[in-house]
Amino acid sequence: EVISEEEEKAAIYSDYLANVKPADPEAKMDRSLLPRRSHHSLAVLNGSTPRDFKILNARGNKEFLSGQQQDALEYLCHLSEGLTRELAKRGSNPMASFALETVNKKQCVLCQRVKYQRTREEVLRLPTPMHSEEYVQMAAKFAAAASEKDAANKLADPSAKATPQERPRVPLSSLLEAYVAPKMTECRCESCNETDGGYFCSSNLYNFPDYLIMAIPREYIDPTTYQTKKMDVYVDVPEVVDLAMLRGPGALQQGEEPLASHKENEVLRGALQFSDGNEAAAAPEAPKVEVDELALVPLLSMGIEQPNAEWALRECKNDVERAIDFVFSHPEGPPSAAPVAAPQPAASTSNALSPLTDASDKTKYEVIAMVSHIGASAVTGHYVCHLKREDGEWYLFNDEKVGKSVKTPMDLGTFYLLKRL
Repeated sequence: EVISEEEEKAAIYSDYLANVKPADPEAKMDRSLLPRRSHHSLAVLNGSTPRDFKILNARGNKEFLSGQQQDALEYLCHLSEGLTRELAKRGSNPMASFALETVNKKQCVLCQRVKYQRTREEVLRLPTPMHSEEYVQMAAKFAAAASEKDAANKLADPSAKATPQERPRVPLSSLLEAYVAPKMTECRCESCNETDGGYFCSSNLYNFPDYLIMAIPREYIDPTTYQTKKMDVYVDVPEVVDLAMLRGPGALQQGEEPLASHKENEVLRGALQFSDGNEAAAAPEAPKVEVDELALVPLLSMGIEQPNAEWALRECKNDVERAIDFVFSHPEGPPSAAPVAAPQPAASTSNALSPLTDASDKTKYEVIAMVSHIGASAVTGHYVCHLKREDGEWYLFNDEKVGKSVKTPMDLGTFYLLKRL
Protein backbone atom coordinates (compact mmCIF):
# COMPACT_ATOMS: atom_id res chain seq x y z
CA GLU A 1 0.00 0.00 0.00
CA VAL A 2 1.51 3.32 -1.06
CA ILE A 3 1.08 6.37 1.18
CA SER A 4 1.15 9.82 -0.36
CA GLU A 5 3.61 12.38 0.92
CA GLU A 6 0.75 14.63 2.06
CA GLU A 7 -0.78 11.91 4.21
CA GLU A 8 2.56 10.97 5.72
CA LYS A 9 3.49 14.54 6.61
CA ALA A 10 0.02 15.49 7.90
CA ALA A 11 -0.18 12.76 10.56
CA ILE A 12 3.12 10.99 10.42
CA TYR A 13 2.28 7.48 11.02
CA SER A 14 -1.41 7.30 12.03
CA ASP A 15 -3.66 4.29 11.41
CA TYR A 16 -4.04 4.59 7.67
CA LEU A 17 -2.54 1.10 7.10
CA ALA A 18 -5.37 -0.80 8.79
CA ASN A 19 -5.89 -3.18 5.86
CA VAL A 20 -2.28 -4.20 5.31
CA LYS A 21 -1.90 -8.00 5.47
CA PRO A 22 1.07 -10.02 6.78
CA ALA A 23 3.93 -10.37 4.33
CA ASP A 24 4.03 -14.18 4.74
CA PRO A 25 0.63 -15.59 5.82
CA GLU A 26 1.96 -19.18 5.58
CA ALA A 27 4.65 -18.66 8.22
CA LYS A 28 4.07 -20.46 11.53
CA MET A 29 5.28 -19.68 15.02
CA ASP A 30 5.35 -21.17 18.52
CA ARG A 31 2.22 -19.77 20.17
CA SER A 32 3.00 -21.27 23.58
CA LEU A 33 5.54 -18.51 24.30
CA LEU A 34 3.00 -15.70 23.92
CA PRO A 35 0.75 -14.36 26.69
CA ARG A 36 -2.57 -16.20 26.81
CA ARG A 37 -4.55 -12.98 26.38
CA SER A 38 -3.06 -12.47 22.91
CA HIS A 39 -4.00 -15.80 21.34
CA HIS A 40 -7.20 -14.35 19.91
CA SER A 41 -5.17 -11.98 17.74
CA LEU A 42 -3.46 -14.90 16.01
CA ALA A 43 -6.69 -15.71 14.18
CA VAL A 44 -6.23 -12.44 12.30
CA LEU A 45 -2.44 -12.06 12.41
CA ASN A 46 -0.35 -15.23 12.29
CA GLY A 47 2.49 -13.93 14.41
CA SER A 48 3.42 -11.90 17.46
CA THR A 49 2.15 -8.35 17.89
CA PRO A 50 4.71 -5.69 18.89
CA ARG A 51 3.17 -5.55 22.37
CA ASP A 52 3.46 -9.33 22.78
CA PHE A 53 7.06 -9.21 21.57
CA LYS A 54 7.79 -6.49 24.13
CA ILE A 55 6.25 -8.50 26.97
CA LEU A 56 8.07 -11.66 25.92
CA ASN A 57 11.46 -9.91 25.99
CA ALA A 58 10.77 -7.79 29.08
CA ARG A 59 10.73 -10.68 31.50
CA GLY A 60 12.69 -9.76 34.61
CA ASN A 61 12.23 -6.02 34.07
CA LYS A 62 9.25 -4.50 35.91
CA GLU A 63 9.50 -1.19 34.06
CA PHE A 64 9.12 -2.69 30.59
CA LEU A 65 6.37 -5.05 31.76
CA SER A 66 4.20 -2.12 32.86
CA GLY A 67 1.69 -0.38 30.62
CA GLN A 68 3.32 3.03 30.99
CA GLN A 69 5.09 4.91 28.21
CA GLN A 70 8.52 3.38 27.61
CA ASP A 71 11.64 4.76 25.98
CA ALA A 72 12.28 2.86 22.74
CA LEU A 73 16.05 3.33 22.91
CA GLU A 74 16.22 2.00 26.48
CA TYR A 75 14.20 -1.02 25.41
CA LEU A 76 16.51 -1.62 22.45
CA CYS A 77 19.51 -1.59 24.81
CA HIS A 78 17.66 -3.99 27.13
CA LEU A 79 16.95 -6.30 24.18
CA SER A 80 20.60 -6.10 23.09
CA GLU A 81 21.81 -7.07 26.56
CA GLY A 82 19.40 -10.01 26.63
CA LEU A 83 20.51 -11.25 23.22
CA THR A 84 24.17 -10.96 24.17
CA ARG A 85 23.60 -12.83 27.43
CA GLU A 86 21.54 -15.67 25.90
CA LEU A 87 23.59 -16.16 22.73
CA ALA A 88 26.84 -16.14 24.69
CA LYS A 89 25.70 -19.46 26.17
CA ARG A 90 25.80 -20.88 22.64
CA GLY A 91 29.21 -19.42 21.84
CA SER A 92 27.79 -16.69 19.58
CA ASN A 93 27.80 -12.91 19.87
CA PRO A 94 26.17 -11.18 16.89
CA MET A 95 26.09 -7.91 18.86
CA ALA A 96 29.88 -7.69 18.43
CA SER A 97 29.14 -5.94 15.12
CA PHE A 98 27.76 -3.03 17.20
CA ALA A 99 30.76 -2.80 19.57
CA LEU A 100 31.46 0.91 19.93
CA GLU A 101 34.24 2.44 21.99
CA THR A 102 34.27 6.13 22.85
CA VAL A 103 37.04 8.23 24.38
CA ASN A 104 36.36 10.91 26.98
CA LYS A 105 39.15 13.45 27.39
CA LYS A 106 39.40 16.01 30.14
CA GLN A 107 42.12 18.60 30.62
CA CYS A 108 42.59 20.93 33.56
CA VAL A 109 42.56 24.57 32.49
CA LEU A 110 45.19 25.41 35.12
CA CYS A 111 47.71 22.58 35.33
CA GLN A 112 47.01 21.42 31.72
CA ARG A 113 47.23 17.75 32.70
CA VAL A 114 45.13 15.35 30.62
CA LYS A 115 43.16 12.19 31.27
CA TYR A 116 41.74 9.81 28.64
CA GLN A 117 39.11 7.22 29.43
CA ARG A 118 37.91 4.67 26.92
CA THR A 119 34.42 3.29 27.42
CA ARG A 120 32.37 0.64 25.66
CA GLU A 121 29.02 2.03 24.55
CA GLU A 122 25.89 0.58 22.96
CA VAL A 123 24.76 3.85 21.36
CA LEU A 124 26.36 6.97 19.91
CA ARG A 125 24.42 9.63 21.81
CA LEU A 126 24.70 13.03 20.18
CA PRO A 127 23.91 16.31 21.99
CA THR A 128 20.42 17.79 21.90
CA PRO A 129 19.82 19.77 18.68
CA MET A 130 19.56 23.10 20.52
CA HIS A 131 20.22 24.60 23.93
CA SER A 132 17.04 24.52 26.02
CA GLU A 133 16.79 28.29 26.48
CA GLU A 134 17.40 28.92 22.78
CA TYR A 135 14.74 26.36 21.83
CA VAL A 136 12.15 27.82 24.22
CA GLN A 137 12.65 31.30 22.74
CA MET A 138 12.51 30.09 19.14
CA ALA A 139 9.44 27.89 19.76
CA ALA A 140 7.64 30.84 21.35
CA LYS A 141 8.53 32.99 18.35
CA PHE A 142 7.14 30.42 15.89
CA ALA A 143 3.97 29.98 18.01
CA ALA A 144 3.36 33.73 18.07
CA ALA A 145 3.83 33.95 14.29
CA ALA A 146 1.35 31.09 13.73
CA SER A 147 -1.20 32.75 16.06
CA GLU A 148 -0.96 36.06 14.21
CA LYS A 149 -1.41 34.31 10.88
CA ASP A 150 -4.42 32.37 12.20
CA ALA A 151 -6.05 35.56 13.45
CA ALA A 152 -5.60 37.21 10.06
CA ASN A 153 -6.97 34.14 8.24
CA LYS A 154 -10.02 33.97 10.54
CA LEU A 155 -10.91 37.57 9.69
CA ALA A 156 -10.81 36.79 5.99
CA ASP A 157 -12.42 33.34 6.26
CA PRO A 158 -13.99 32.14 9.55
CA SER A 159 -13.76 28.52 8.36
CA ALA A 160 -10.02 28.69 7.64
CA LYS A 161 -7.93 25.89 9.11
CA ALA A 162 -5.24 26.50 11.72
CA THR A 163 -1.78 27.34 10.40
CA PRO A 164 0.77 24.55 11.07
CA GLN A 165 3.46 25.82 13.44
CA GLU A 166 6.98 25.90 12.03
CA ARG A 167 9.81 23.95 13.63
CA PRO A 168 13.44 24.97 14.02
CA ARG A 169 15.77 23.13 11.63
CA VAL A 170 19.31 21.99 12.49
CA PRO A 171 21.86 20.18 10.27
CA LEU A 172 23.34 16.91 11.54
CA SER A 173 26.83 18.33 11.06
CA SER A 174 26.23 20.86 13.86
CA LEU A 175 25.43 18.00 16.28
CA LEU A 176 28.59 16.13 15.26
CA GLU A 177 30.66 19.28 15.77
CA ALA A 178 29.06 19.81 19.19
CA TYR A 179 29.85 16.20 20.14
CA VAL A 180 33.60 16.66 19.70
CA ALA A 181 33.77 20.31 20.79
CA PRO A 182 35.50 20.89 24.18
CA LYS A 183 33.07 21.88 26.93
CA MET A 184 34.06 23.83 30.01
CA THR A 185 33.10 22.30 33.36
CA GLU A 186 33.76 24.42 36.44
CA CYS A 187 34.80 22.19 39.33
CA ARG A 188 37.75 21.26 41.52
CA CYS A 189 40.66 19.70 39.63
CA GLU A 190 41.37 16.21 40.92
CA SER A 191 45.08 16.69 40.25
CA CYS A 192 46.08 20.20 41.35
CA ASN A 193 43.04 20.50 43.69
CA GLU A 194 42.40 24.09 42.57
CA THR A 195 38.78 25.32 42.74
CA ASP A 196 39.18 28.40 40.51
CA GLY A 197 39.55 26.43 37.30
CA GLY A 198 37.87 23.34 35.89
CA TYR A 199 38.13 20.99 32.95
CA PHE A 200 37.85 21.17 29.19
CA CYS A 201 35.95 17.94 28.40
CA SER A 202 35.51 16.41 24.96
CA SER A 203 34.49 13.10 23.40
CA ASN A 204 35.36 11.23 20.23
CA LEU A 205 35.15 7.74 18.72
CA TYR A 206 37.97 5.25 19.06
CA ASN A 207 36.55 2.82 16.50
CA PHE A 208 33.90 2.58 13.79
CA PRO A 209 31.88 -0.65 14.10
CA ASP A 210 30.08 -2.38 11.24
CA TYR A 211 26.71 -1.24 12.58
CA LEU A 212 26.06 1.83 14.69
CA ILE A 213 23.01 3.12 16.57
CA MET A 214 23.00 6.93 16.52
CA ALA A 215 20.60 8.66 18.93
CA ILE A 216 19.45 12.27 18.78
CA PRO A 217 17.93 13.13 22.18
CA ARG A 218 14.88 15.33 21.88
CA GLU A 219 14.19 15.84 25.59
CA TYR A 220 15.21 18.91 27.52
CA ILE A 221 14.72 20.35 31.00
CA ASP A 222 12.44 23.39 31.00
CA PRO A 223 14.54 26.05 32.76
CA THR A 224 11.45 27.59 34.40
CA THR A 225 9.59 24.48 35.62
CA TYR A 226 12.38 21.86 35.78
CA GLN A 227 10.06 19.51 33.86
CA THR A 228 11.19 17.17 31.07
CA LYS A 229 9.71 18.24 27.72
CA LYS A 230 10.10 17.25 24.07
CA MET A 231 12.21 19.36 21.71
CA ASP A 232 10.25 19.49 18.45
CA VAL A 233 13.08 20.19 16.00
CA TYR A 234 13.92 19.06 12.47
CA VAL A 235 17.41 17.53 12.20
CA ASP A 236 18.58 17.12 8.60
CA VAL A 237 20.01 13.59 8.52
CA PRO A 238 21.24 12.47 5.07
CA GLU A 239 20.97 8.82 4.00
CA VAL A 240 24.80 8.64 3.87
CA VAL A 241 26.61 10.00 6.93
CA ASP A 242 30.37 10.58 7.23
CA LEU A 243 31.58 10.39 10.84
CA ALA A 244 35.25 11.11 10.11
CA MET A 245 35.22 14.22 12.32
CA LEU A 246 34.45 12.05 15.37
CA ARG A 247 37.70 10.08 15.17
CA GLY A 248 40.24 10.85 17.87
CA PRO A 249 43.09 9.43 19.97
CA GLY A 250 42.50 7.10 22.89
CA ALA A 251 45.70 7.67 24.87
CA LEU A 252 48.17 10.36 25.87
CA GLN A 253 49.79 12.22 22.97
CA GLN A 254 53.31 13.55 22.78
CA GLY A 255 53.82 16.48 25.14
CA GLU A 256 50.77 15.70 27.32
CA GLU A 257 51.10 14.97 31.05
CA PRO A 258 48.75 12.48 32.76
CA LEU A 259 46.17 13.86 35.14
CA ALA A 260 46.46 11.92 38.42
CA SER A 261 43.92 12.38 41.19
CA HIS A 262 44.70 14.62 44.14
CA LYS A 263 44.57 11.58 46.43
CA GLU A 264 47.17 9.87 44.26
CA ASN A 265 49.34 12.97 44.40
CA GLU A 266 48.97 13.06 48.20
CA VAL A 267 50.00 9.39 48.42
CA LEU A 268 53.09 10.04 46.31
CA ARG A 269 53.91 13.26 48.17
CA GLY A 270 53.45 11.53 51.52
CA ALA A 271 55.68 8.64 50.45
CA LEU A 272 58.43 11.07 49.43
CA GLN A 273 58.15 13.10 52.64
CA PHE A 274 58.12 9.94 54.77
CA SER A 275 61.28 8.75 53.07
CA ASP A 276 62.91 12.06 54.08
CA GLY A 277 61.72 11.65 57.64
CA ASN A 278 58.96 14.24 57.35
CA GLU A 279 55.23 13.87 57.93
CA ALA A 280 52.80 14.39 55.07
CA ALA A 281 50.77 17.54 55.41
CA ALA A 282 47.06 16.96 55.12
CA ALA A 283 45.26 19.06 52.52
CA PRO A 284 42.39 21.12 53.92
CA GLU A 285 38.96 19.78 52.95
CA ALA A 286 36.60 22.03 51.01
CA PRO A 287 33.20 22.73 52.62
CA LYS A 288 30.62 20.16 51.53
CA VAL A 289 27.75 21.49 49.40
CA GLU A 290 24.28 20.26 50.37
CA VAL A 291 22.27 18.80 47.47
CA ASP A 292 19.12 20.72 46.53
CA GLU A 293 16.25 18.19 46.38
CA LEU A 294 14.43 20.19 43.69
CA ALA A 295 17.54 20.27 41.52
CA LEU A 296 17.97 16.52 42.00
CA VAL A 297 14.56 15.63 40.50
CA PRO A 298 15.27 16.47 36.81
CA LEU A 299 18.55 14.52 36.86
CA LEU A 300 16.85 11.43 38.28
CA SER A 301 14.05 11.75 35.71
CA MET A 302 16.69 11.48 32.95
CA GLY A 303 17.77 8.09 34.28
CA ILE A 304 20.94 9.34 36.01
CA GLU A 305 21.79 7.25 39.06
CA GLN A 306 21.31 9.09 42.35
CA PRO A 307 24.95 8.89 43.57
CA ASN A 308 26.16 10.33 40.24
CA ALA A 309 23.45 13.03 40.28
CA GLU A 310 24.26 14.10 43.85
CA TRP A 311 27.99 14.14 43.08
CA ALA A 312 27.45 16.34 40.02
CA LEU A 313 25.20 18.77 41.89
CA ARG A 314 27.75 19.14 44.68
CA GLU A 315 30.57 19.77 42.23
CA CYS A 316 28.47 22.29 40.26
CA LYS A 317 26.84 23.97 43.28
CA ASN A 318 23.31 22.74 42.42
CA ASP A 319 23.34 24.22 38.89
CA VAL A 320 21.16 21.73 36.94
CA GLU A 321 22.43 22.51 33.44
CA ARG A 322 26.09 22.32 34.51
CA ALA A 323 25.42 19.18 36.54
CA ILE A 324 23.96 17.38 33.51
CA ASP A 325 27.03 18.30 31.44
CA PHE A 326 29.24 17.21 34.33
CA VAL A 327 27.62 13.75 34.51
CA PHE A 328 28.08 13.05 30.82
CA SER A 329 31.65 14.36 30.83
CA HIS A 330 32.53 12.16 33.84
CA PRO A 331 31.17 8.69 32.94
CA GLU A 332 33.51 7.07 35.47
CA GLY A 333 31.23 8.26 38.28
CA PRO A 334 32.14 9.68 41.69
CA PRO A 335 35.55 8.76 43.11
CA SER A 336 35.63 5.73 45.37
CA ALA A 337 36.05 6.20 49.11
CA ALA A 338 38.48 3.26 49.21
CA PRO A 339 42.19 3.99 49.78
CA VAL A 340 43.95 4.92 46.56
CA ALA A 341 47.06 3.01 45.58
CA ALA A 342 50.02 4.76 44.01
CA PRO A 343 49.42 5.12 40.25
CA GLN A 344 51.33 3.02 37.75
CA PRO A 345 52.67 5.00 34.77
CA ALA A 346 51.85 2.24 32.29
CA ALA A 347 48.17 2.25 33.25
CA SER A 348 47.68 6.01 33.03
CA THR A 349 47.16 6.15 29.27
CA SER A 350 43.94 4.13 28.99
CA ASN A 351 41.35 2.21 30.94
CA ALA A 352 42.90 -1.17 30.06
CA LEU A 353 40.01 -2.28 27.86
CA SER A 354 40.94 -4.97 25.38
CA PRO A 355 41.61 -3.48 21.94
CA LEU A 356 38.90 -3.83 19.32
CA THR A 357 39.59 -5.71 16.12
CA ASP A 358 38.39 -2.88 13.87
CA ALA A 359 41.26 -0.88 12.41
CA SER A 360 39.45 0.28 9.29
CA ASP A 361 39.50 3.89 8.16
CA LYS A 362 36.02 3.59 6.67
CA THR A 363 33.93 6.26 8.36
CA LYS A 364 30.94 6.50 6.01
CA TYR A 365 27.62 4.96 7.01
CA GLU A 366 24.28 4.38 5.30
CA VAL A 367 21.06 4.92 7.25
CA ILE A 368 19.05 1.68 6.95
CA ALA A 369 16.42 2.21 9.66
CA MET A 370 15.06 4.86 11.99
CA VAL A 371 12.65 5.06 14.91
CA SER A 372 10.63 8.22 15.52
CA HIS A 373 8.32 9.39 18.29
CA ILE A 374 4.84 10.79 17.70
CA GLY A 375 3.40 13.16 20.28
CA ALA A 376 4.03 16.55 21.81
CA SER A 377 5.03 15.20 25.23
CA ALA A 378 8.28 13.52 26.23
CA VAL A 379 6.47 11.10 28.56
CA THR A 380 3.58 9.97 26.35
CA GLY A 381 3.14 9.17 22.66
CA HIS A 382 3.79 6.43 20.14
CA TYR A 383 6.87 5.02 18.36
CA VAL A 384 7.04 3.90 14.74
CA CYS A 385 9.87 2.54 12.61
CA HIS A 386 11.00 3.12 9.02
CA LEU A 387 13.12 0.38 7.44
CA LYS A 388 15.09 0.48 4.20
CA ARG A 389 15.09 -2.74 2.18
CA GLU A 390 17.94 -3.95 0.00
CA ASP A 391 16.18 -2.61 -3.10
CA GLY A 392 16.38 0.92 -1.63
CA GLU A 393 12.66 1.21 -0.84
CA TRP A 394 11.57 2.50 2.56
CA TYR A 395 8.73 0.86 4.53
CA LEU A 396 6.77 2.12 7.51
CA PHE A 397 6.13 -0.20 10.49
CA ASN A 398 3.31 1.07 12.71
CA ASP A 399 2.52 -1.74 15.17
CA GLU A 400 1.00 -4.57 13.06
CA LYS A 401 0.53 -2.29 10.05
CA VAL A 402 3.20 -2.14 7.34
CA GLY A 403 3.20 -0.04 4.19
CA LYS A 404 5.49 1.53 1.63
CA SER A 405 6.76 5.01 2.47
CA VAL A 406 6.96 7.55 -0.34
CA LYS A 407 8.98 10.19 1.55
CA THR A 408 10.63 9.03 4.76
CA PRO A 409 10.78 11.81 7.41
CA MET A 410 14.51 11.46 8.02
CA ASP A 411 14.55 14.75 9.95
CA LEU A 412 12.24 13.51 12.73
CA GLY A 413 14.07 10.41 13.96
CA THR A 414 14.79 9.66 17.60
CA PHE A 415 17.52 7.16 16.77
CA TYR A 416 18.94 5.69 13.58
CA LEU A 417 20.52 2.38 12.58
CA LEU A 418 23.63 2.94 10.43
CA LYS A 419 25.51 0.38 8.33
CA ARG A 420 29.14 1.06 7.46
CA LEU A 421 29.85 1.30 3.75
